[in-house]
Amino acid sequence: MKLRTKTLIILGVIFIGLLIIMATVIQPLLINSYLVVEDQSVDRNVQQAVNAFSREFDNLQKQTYDWATWDDTCTFVEDRNQGYIDSNLQDMALQGIGVNIMMFYNTSNDLVFGKAVDLQNGNETPIPLVLLQELTEHDWLNHTSGESVVQGLIVLPDAILLFNSRPIRASNEEGPIHGALLVGQYLTDEHIADMSRLIASPLLIARLDSALPKDFETARLSITKDKPTFIKPLNATSIAGYSFINDIFGNPVLILRIELARDTYQRGLSSLELMRTLWYLIIIIVCISIIVILEKLVISPLTKLDKKLIEISASKDISKRMLIKGNDELTTLAKTTNTMLEAIEKSQEKIQENEKRYRSLFENAHDMIQIFDPQGHFLYVNPAWKTAVGYSEDELSKLELNDILHLDSRPRCHDVFSKALAGATIEKIEAKLCTKDGGIVFVEGNASPHFQEGKIIGTQGIFRDVTSRKTMQDALEKSERKFRELTELLPQTVYEMDFTGKLTFVNNQALALFQYSRDEFEAGLSAFIMLVPEDVPRAKENFTRVLKGEHIAGSEYSMKRKDGTTLPVVLYSSPIIQNGRPVGLRGAIVDITELKKAYHDIEVLLKSKDDFINQLGHDLKTPLVPLINLLPSVREKTTDPKSIERLDLVLKSVYYMRELIVKTLDLARLNSPRFQLDMKMVNLFEETNKIIETNMFLWSVHQNSIENKIDPCLMVNADILRFQELMTNIFSNAVKHSSAGGKIIVDAKQQADDIMISVADAGIGMTPEQLTRMFDEFYKADQSRHQLDSSGLGLTISKRIVEKHGGRIWAESPGLGKGTTVFFTLPIPKTER
Repeated sequence: MKLRTKTLIILGVIFIGLLIIMATVIQPLLINSYLVVEDQSVDRNVQQAVNAFSREFDNLQKQTYDWATWDDTCTFVEDRNQGYIDSNLQDMALQGIGVNIMMFYNTSNDLVFGKAVDLQNGNETPIPLVLLQELTEHDWLNHTSGESVVQGLIVLPDAILLFNSRPIRASNEEGPIHGALLVGQYLTDEHIADMSRLIASPLLIARLDSALPKDFETARLSITKDKPTFIKPLNATSIAGYSFINDIFGNPVLILRIELARDTYQRGLSSLELMRTLWYLIIIIVCISIIVILEKLVISPLTKLDKKLIEISASKDISKRMLIKGNDELTTLAKTTNTMLEAIEKSQEKIQENEKRYRSLFENAHDMIQIFDPQGHFLYVNPAWKTAVGYSEDELSKLELNDILHLDSRPRCHDVFSKALAGATIEKIEAKLCTKDGGIVFVEGNASPHFQEGKIIGTQGIFRDVTSRKTMQDALEKSERKFRELTELLPQTVYEMDFTGKLTFVNNQALALFQYSRDEFEAGLSAFIMLVPEDVPRAKENFTRVLKGEHIAGSEYSMKRKDGTTLPVVLYSSPIIQNGRPVGLRGAIVDITELKKAYHDIEVLLKSKDDFINQLGHDLKTPLVPLINLLPSVREKTTDPKSIERLDLVLKSVYYMRELIVKTLDLARLNSPRFQLDMKMVNLFEETNKIIETNMFLWSVHQNSIENKIDPCLMVNADILRFQELMTNIFSNAVKHSSAGGKIIVDAKQQADDIMISVADAGIGMTPEQLTRMFDEFYKADQSRHQLDSSGLGLTISKRIVEKHGGRIWAESPGLGKGTTVFFTLPIPKTER
């Protein structure tokens, strides 16, 4: 290819590259910068819209302040005089100040006067019952100082109320607080229109508890605490910004949208179009200038030099010289060419001398040296070559290359032979040769073209017999291949690293898990850069310990992928021993992300369940209180036996429900991660006796007895109250399922790390299926499933108490009718251990 053509191609590539840079780098960067500026402008306008709500509250607060800080108002909430109402609280008065609701309370939180007005027609309306209910549930009336203010949005079924409450004080703001004034103003379309005019942008507001337009719904799902503003282009000329408005409790209840023109973005696109035009024009001018300069200063002089060299080459007269003119790099090239011609002339004289010397070297070399003609006939082989294959020189003269090449090597060697004839030099060729006696010789070497008078007349090569090494290498490769195939089948990451921490091998699972390429791993990636910084010191310490021969079980770390994301893993490793000393580590990495996520999901589900049970228990307990208090009185006054029987049944059901609620709440508290035990050293024998004596009435009713066989010296670590609840539940369950007059035996046995306590009865016994479920929530054996004296939670609570103490609980039974023994363990005090 001509230099001129190459120059044009290079400039063309540069031209196209600059166009690509403009389209893929500069243009996106500028557009992104315009979009950032646009987003910042929209965010500021959204904040102005949110601040407009604050101005509405400021106006409402001023109205409340004027009325609450007034001597007449203080007098009114104390004597309730009608003159104050007639003079100040008529419908037109509230309409005149733009207030929908005014409510006056005295210091006893009694409503002195309240009024609600429709500002559009001036008529009085009822005070919303939802507002009155909220006032009973929240402490918005008790102001502790003169500066106390309660304000915010309150969501009503058909309106949004701007609410403000201030203490009622004297006009001079001195003296005690006389009560509280509550002022409310409905958020209307007129308010929204005023705020829209204030921020000079179209403003829309929607309630979150109603059906939202599609763009509002998208914004609702996108707004977060970290990103309180959502911005979305509507089209090429307008853009919208969205944000939440919180109620008095801090919860989002409204979503607002402002719409702005995309002036900044459109001006940016116009500027970009002008810049792109100038960019193309400059590139064209620069390329034309470069072509003209290169043609005059470089290409034309080089063409003259090329013609002169062709002339010398054609004449084969190396005594000719280049003409020298000028004082630039091309002149220096001509001088260098003349010097080279002189050196060639002298070197030809030495070639013949060296040829004899080199032939002697070839004949005595241990390597196999060969020369073939283009048809593959032997032109020359040295003695080492003949010795390796076992043929004499006369025999080789009758053979071709194919005659001694093994079938496996022929395709590769034919390709090498063709490339060498084409002028290429091929390094590191491996081949198999067939010897005269039928054996195989493995050789390794290189091949290149063989020249004579500047022309390729065949190929030449130098090879070495590597049969012994190849045999050992094949065995090693087979073993390594088996190892690699096994590691690639593993679902975990398998690795090897040297004593510096550099990874020397990883399987494909590692590439997929950490997002590095095979080339990056093989380039010498350090394992420590794949750990989060805080885990590196511990990892290096464990690395040193393993190299010293110490056994370390799986260690948990946080590792980094190539993109910077982290994942939890457990790492197992063992030393690599060579020649009796450790040279590195090998091991496996297990990704425990899903396991961690599963643990977290389980914790969230358990917390949701406990929160639901707590709320449910509270909601159920409240309506039971009047039933528990009133039903006994009703029963005492009832004389009809049938009614008394029915009331007894109702009372039993109510008491059962109360017990069920109490047990459920107790179980929820035990399940809470915030629950803490008050651990103390407890004498097991004495504490068990107290529980037996406290519940003696229950045992006597069922005509059962409990025998305490615990060693009086045994001590345990326990929360006394929870231990009492645990033992009471187990005793009650044993008594309930024992026949009249049965004996229950409690015993304890000290073990290596804990104390095992047992409670055995001779009652109804249990099946294997019942034993596996008896500690489940709300589970009851068939015989007691419909009884109202059992909640089905006693043993579940017992299990939670034991687990909170770090123990375990289980039960054993020989079968139905043969009794049941409940076992559980508690920790031994440290002093006892």
